[in-house]
Amino acid sequence: MMSQSPTSPTRLDPRLDPPLGDDGSTVRLRVPLRDEFASTVRVVVASIGADAGFTVDDIDDLRLAVSEVFSAFTIGADEDSAVVDLAARTTIGSGESGADRTAVEIRLAASSGSVPSGSIDLDELAMTIIRAAVDDFRIDAGVVTLVKRTDRIR
Repeated sequence: MMSQSPTSPTRLDPRLDPPLGDDGSTVRLRVPLRDEFASTVRVVVASIGADAGFTVDDIDDLRLAVSEVFSAFTIGADEDSAVVDLAARTTIGSGESGADRTAVEIRLAASSGSVPSGSIDLDELAMTIIRAAVDDFRIDAGVVTLVKRTDRIR
């Protein structure tokens, strides 16, 4: 039996799997890592934010942060084989005010062919924009995690 590479067309980057789990509520997306697909990623992220009940401003923050990450991944990427994988999950818990606290966690990873990218180079301006737009931002082994939270009354 032939094994699939970690970034085969049928399997997303395995670096995205463990933290989000596979309970059926995770949205997964793979697109070529080219500028013309940035809008596709932004639309998906906006839809996830809208479905989570985020305000228009919160949705714009998510889209802005994802745009910065996507742009950084495209620098030096091989347009013929590079892809970006996205995994997103919405969770609802209790907030301090007694309202529901909704969080959207988005993880992005890039790879070229079957080789995962081990790093991402974000300039200081991009880091400042991302930190202002989301509540939690981490980079670990080339995987970028963005978390946006909001309180809402049901």
